[in-house]
Amino acid sequence: MREKKQMKKGKDSTLLWASLICVALCLTVLSIFLLGDPMAAWNQKHEALSVFSADEIRMVASDPLGDGQELFRGVTVMLEPHQIDAVKEDLEWALQKSRFLERRVEITGVWLPSVTVASREEQTRIYLGENTLCLEKDGKCTVYEIREENLEQYRGLYGTISSYLDEARR
Repeated sequence: MREKKQMKKGKDSTLLWASLICVALCLTVLSIFLLGDPMAAWNQKHEALSVFSADEIRMVASDPLGDGQELFRGVTVMLEPHQIDAVKEDLEWALQKSRFLERRVEITGVWLPSVTVASREEQTRIYLGENTLCLEKDGKCTVYEIREENLEQYRGLYGTISSYLDEARR
């Protein structure tokens, strides 16, 4: 009788441990699923921000759709040093203050105006939406939302970069 109780207690203990392991595995898979994109977005944003800490950077603004009147009549302009000084801090600020919105696959690419920021060692391309920023890597677009309280300042930055592109169109 005593032997049966010990065997039952051993089976219960084994069942309890097996259940705990299953629950732990399920929680791990669920957390990877739920936190995978935000963590990847956080890493991608910090990689993009690292280019701003270089001593010397270059910036190229481009708009693949140009003025929107004709398809593929895009425009690209290398920013002058005074133009870089005018947008560098605001562009870095906008990227820092933005929050992760979503990750999506862009089969045909991103058709937004962009600014490529480059140093001697690295470069990053930041796509500018009306109230979002986008970083593209390996065919995946990570979208960051500009918070409501920062929209006015971001729109000023967007307008400045748009004016540089408009000047290049003329």
